[in-house]
Amino acid sequence: MRALALAVVLLSLPVEAAETGFSEMLAAAKAGDSMARVVVGYAFHLGEYRDGTPVEQNLEAAYAWASLANYQENPQAQELLNRVIPKLPSKESADTLAGEYFRQYGAERGSHTK
Repeated sequence: MRALALAVVLLSLPVEAAETGFSEMLAAAKAGDSMARVVVGYAFHLGEYRDGTPVEQNLEAAYAWASLANYQENPQAQELLNRVIPKLPSKESADTLAGEYFRQYGAERGSHTK
């Protein structure tokens, strides 16, 4: 199941993005790239980046990044949210973190490409 989720995300990335390391992908997510936000969200959800690099598993961070991408109307963000929400220890805490990310990194409604 983990491999399938990652495969779906990878297939939707441009070739140059598929070769991007986690730190570069995180920087793109912080800059507003909705696809990067989904990829980073999956990394936090699964506890590893798509190249197998370990990432701290953090469901609240996964939820927060997916929430920003969902607000940008990224079609894969809702699927990630559907996977993460049932596993959250505290939805209230995750909502708080998502609010902090919205304030810190911003998200323009419907801006799927950025």
